[in-house]
Amino acid sequence: MIFKASSGKSLPLSFLVLLICLALIIGFIGPAWLGFLPSFPFNASYNLGLILCHTGLVGLPYYLALIIWPILNMNFVRKKIDKSIGIPTFIACLYTLGISIAYPLSEWWTFAGMGRWIAQRYNVPEYDWLLPEWMVPPRDVVEVMITGGPIHWEKWLSCITFFWIFQVVFAIFSLSIATIFRKQWIDIEKVPFPHTLMAYGIMERTSGLVRLGKIFALGVLIGLALQFPITLAMIFPWFPDIYGWRVNTCGPGMTYITPDSPLAIIVGLEAWNKQPLLFVIAYLAPLSTSFSVIVFFIVDLILTQVTYTMGYYTGLLEKGGCGRCWCPPTPFWSPPLGYKLWSFVGGSIGITLMQLFLSRRYIIDTIKAAFGRGSKNFEEGEPVSYRTAYLMLFTSILAIIVFCMVSFDMSLFVAILMPITVFIFWFSEIRINGLSGIASTCGTHANVLYRWFVWPTLPDKPWSREFIFANGISAWHEFTGPEGPGAMGSIFSSFMSYKMASLTNVNNRDVFKLLLLCLVLSPLATIVGYIWVTHAFGLTRLSAGGDVNSWSPAHWVLYGGGIATWPSTGSIEEWTPPCLFGIFMVIALSLLRSRFVWFPLEPVGFWVAFAYSGQLVGMWLPFMVSWALKLLTLRIGGSKAYEEVGVPIATGVAAGCFISILFGAILGITRFFIPF
Repeated sequence: MIFKASSGKSLPLSFLVLLICLALIIGFIGPAWLGFLPSFPFNASYNLGLILCHTGLVGLPYYLALIIWPILNMNFVRKKIDKSIGIPTFIACLYTLGISIAYPLSEWWTFAGMGRWIAQRYNVPEYDWLLPEWMVPPRDVVEVMITGGPIHWEKWLSCITFFWIFQVVFAIFSLSIATIFRKQWIDIEKVPFPHTLMAYGIMERTSGLVRLGKIFALGVLIGLALQFPITLAMIFPWFPDIYGWRVNTCGPGMTYITPDSPLAIIVGLEAWNKQPLLFVIAYLAPLSTSFSVIVFFIVDLILTQVTYTMGYYTGLLEKGGCGRCWCPPTPFWSPPLGYKLWSFVGGSIGITLMQLFLSRRYIIDTIKAAFGRGSKNFEEGEPVSYRTAYLMLFTSILAIIVFCMVSFDMSLFVAILMPITVFIFWFSEIRINGLSGIASTCGTHANVLYRWFVWPTLPDKPWSREFIFANGISAWHEFTGPEGPGAMGSIFSSFMSYKMASLTNVNNRDVFKLLLLCLVLSPLATIVGYIWVTHAFGLTRLSAGGDVNSWSPAHWVLYGGGIATWPSTGSIEEWTPPCLFGIFMVIALSLLRSRFVWFPLEPVGFWVAFAYSGQLVGMWLPFMVSWALKLLTLRIGGSKAYEEVGVPIATGVAAGCFISILFGAILGITRFFIPF
């Protein structure tokens, strides 16, 4: 895709300060926005953070993209912005602001992440020893949040500091990685990042850089026709359920197979997804990714049917779509297949290893530049010098290690494994998202290094704080997805902001400054906002208040198999071979793809097909339909038709969907104060 380049002006200090103030305000009101929305699944899809599960797609950048249209249509405002910084710089900074503060505004960090840790004080008081009072205040202080009451800020200060540092150390780590690999991914490889392409396609039109046009307007109408009835059906019980959103459908659009369905005889078929935004994301992904998802999903269906016929996974026909994935024995969890281990564990490790291997010369060049021995032009256009970027990286690694040792009683070796784990899985995660628009959720698998190298055999209970937090933070808090605790969203926002800077031809240094300030400051505003809204209104009145009753550190021990089943059920000897198979498959596909240009299959498609996204969430359907539509567009009109017709319609559909979502959010919040 070729976008019109435009030059941006350097960012004035006054405008930077204004953006940071805006980020702090939005960060503060984000938890209130979420709490005022109607209950799940509505609040999970209409907040400022995550709005589409298993994608990492956040709403705030797109709401801002819509809001700028009436603002920039005011002539005096447009002239002032154009004169001071330029419209391209304005939209790049607005996108950077939106995406860098959005992830902590998701339910999974506020109420269902940090909130669950805090609520453990009164939900599971026998596990108070896990969370000392400098992490979470005493029970009498925390219980005020249930019904609301005065805030004793002095008793919350250490708790606020703890959760803030928790976010910041991982965020700086992510930003340094993105800064080091920016040139390789953005300038050389041109990794598409479908979420960013979708945002740019909207913002270039709402900002006036490109005329809205009839084709884009047609897409908007299609998006409204698709999403608006879904929104109204979720708010008003009397509204006709045109798209069957109330029938066997989870909030993000997954429609599950039921045991009485005619399609239930296909034992590997669990769900299909009908969320319109997913079709847009898949349309903007590379054809090779979509084709690979389709091929490997067909392989999945065949393998599952064959093994079922051979006598494995008995009872699968009697399970619904969700149970076919989540409730062992299933092909996803259990031998002889174990798709989760192929994708989440082996696939993720393999993608990171191959990325490092294929980028080895680039990495060496960056190290040479950091020591002043490389080409003088190599650092041209970079946000900071590679020396600064590597200093940030090693400083953040040290900070993570110290944080884990002080906060969670981890030994040195166990603490060192934490940044290694984070890098392996977050790096593969952003690569997968950059090529497919898909993100991992519900994995509970990233503790694999701890199980391999520290605890191959589970210790006897009672488990130590070190064991609980090392496995819990790595497996759950780092891999609930980018919207979860642990700041994985920071690596998404960093790479995507650099992508937007490339699309708008804006100074990377300005984007870096804004990223750094937002990633450091906005989580603090969000934590304070969460404490304020829960005390002002009480958890019992807020829709997300019911999400504080599980998945605290105590529940990692108590929930079902809990840590004992992470990264998979069975013994380490049983689930390690499928992990190694996943690593082998990714390496083989990567080498074939790099050696033979014509080879059609690639590892990201393998990962998506065998992960939850392909299995439980049914994303095979959006990829199949979008692949056919994109191929048809290119065959009929070539790249020109794709750029002038396909992309405007697709991004117009996305704009229509986001208009509906924003309207629904405003309507939902209104209902909190004025019931109807």
